Amino acid sequence: MKPHRLLAIASLASCLSAQTVETLLLPDVLDLRPTATRLQDRIDDLVAEAALQAGLGASTLAQTIQGLVADLQAALAGGPLPAPATVEVHVVSFYEGAGAASTASVALDRPGAPVILLLNAYEAIDWTVTATPATGLLAVLSYAYEAQTVAAPAGVLQLGLSYAGNGFGDYWGQPDDPTDPAARFRAARWCVEKLGLPLTTFTGGYAAPAATFTAGPGNLEWRRQVVLDAAARAGEVYTVATRQALAAAFQGDLFLPLLVPATGAPGVPTVAIANPIELLAPLLPLPDVRAYAIDGGGNVFTLRLGQPSRLLLPSLTFQPLPPYPTLPPFAPLSGMTYDAIGDRLLVCGFGGAGALYAWSPASGLWSLLATLADEEPAAIAWHPLHDATFGVRIDPYAANPLELRRYDATGSLVQVLPIGLPTFGEIWDAPQLHALGSNLVFVGAGIPVLGRTIRHCFVIDPLTGDVLHAGVLLG
Repeated sequence: MKPHRLLAIASLASCLSAQTVETLLLPDVLDLRPTATRLQDRIDDLVAEAALQAGLGASTLAQTIQGLVADLQAALAGGPLPAPATVEVHVVSFYEGAGAASTASVALDRPGAPVILLLNAYEAIDWTVTATPATGLLAVLSYAYEAQTVAAPAGVLQLGLSYAGNGFGDYWGQPDDPTDPAARFRAARWCVEKLGLPLTTFTGGYAAPAATFTAGPGNLEWRRQVVLDAAARAGEVYTVATRQALAAAFQGDLFLPLLVPATGAPGVPTVAIANPIELLAPLLPLPDVRAYAIDGGGNVFTLRLGQPSRLLLPSLTFQPLPPYPTLPPFAPLSGMTYDAIGDRLLVCGFGGAGALYAWSPASGLWSLLATLADEEPAAIAWHPLHDATFGVRIDPYAANPLELRRYDATGSLVQVLPIGLPTFGEIWDAPQLHALGSNLVFVGAGIPVLGRTIRHCFVIDPLTGDVLHAGVLLG
C-alpha cells in the first residue's frame, strides 16, 4: 500500500475514534440532528481534511481549506455571510399565530440573494411580510393545513396552498422540535420535489411571536443554517480524501438487508446484497415479509404476515412454525434473528409490554425469554463475536431517539447505549439490524424522495454505540 494511502487511513481511524458519529457520506438533508451539532461536524470534517492534505504534502489545497474554514467561522461569529449558490428557499414555520388574532410578522433580510420565502403553518394565520431593499424577494408562498392570509411587498409573486382551502397543503412541523426531528426533512423534500430547489433555512417555532420574526443574520439559528449550507457544499468539494478513505473502510463489508417498501407504498420486500456504501443487487423477493434470519445450516426463517415461518427452498413457499400451546397468542412481532450458539430462533414483539421469544428447532417448542417493559426494539440481531443479542429501539419522544440495547442469553437487558443519530421510524415500520464483522449495521425505514426510496444505513460499534459510518442506501 502506498504511504499516502496508509496516512489517509490512519487519519481516518483517529477521526473515527474521536467522533461519536461519522457523517461524511450522509447528505445534510438526511441528518436529523440539530443545526449546531451538524454544523460543528461539517466544520470539523473540513479541518480534518486540511490536516490530511497538509500531511500528504498538498500545502496549497490545505491552505485553501483552512481559509474557507476561517471564513465560515467568521460568518458564524457575525461576519459577512457566504454568498448564495443559487436561488435560496427560506421556510418560516409556526403551528399557530400570535394572540387571539393569530398574526405573524416576518422580516426577510438576505442582501444579494434571490429568495423564495415559504410560510408554513397548521392554524390559519394572518401574515405580514417585509424584506430589506437589497433582498431579492422573488416570491412568497404559503403552504399550510388551514388557509393563510398573506400581505407581502408589492410586485412579489404570491401563491397560497392549503389542505383546507384547496387540498394541496400540510404542516411540516415545528423547527428543531426534539420529538419530531424529521420536520426539517419534510420541508426539504417538498422544496426539492415541487420547486426543484434545496431548502436553505427552516426556522420558526410553535407559536409566532408578538414581535417581528427575523429571517436574517440577526437570528442566530438562521445564521447557523446559512453557514451550515455553505459548509455542507464545501465538504462535497473538498473532503475528497477522507470520503475515499471512509468508503474504502466499509465497501468490502457485504451483508444481506431486507428492503421493505416504505409504509403505505407499493412494492415487495426483497433481500438484497449490499455494503454500507451502496446497494449492489436485489436477490430474492419475499412477499409480505418484514424480517428474516438464517441459521448455521442455511435454513431461512421469516416473519410473514406476523407469523414466524420457515422459507422452503427452492420452492419459495412458507411453512408456519409449529404452534405454541404453552404460550398465549403472539402479539405483533417486529424483529427476528438466529442465535447460532444457542441453536434457537429469537423473535421480539411490540404488542402490550413487548416480549422476546425463543424457538428451538430440536424440540420444536417455544419459550418466553423475557418481557420488554414497553421498551421493545424495532429490530434485533444476534452477534457471534459477542454471543449477545442486540436491538435497536426507536422512540422519537425519548431523550435518546435511537438506542442500542444488549440482551444476554436469558433475554435480560444488560446494557443500553445512546446512538448519536436519530432516524426515520414508527412502530409499523420494518428497520433491519445485522452483524457486520465486529460491528452492527442498521438499515432504517424506507423514505420516498423523487421517486426513489432512501434508507439510513449506520455502522454501529456494539460495545460503545458509536456510529462509525452513516450514509444511505438507495432502493
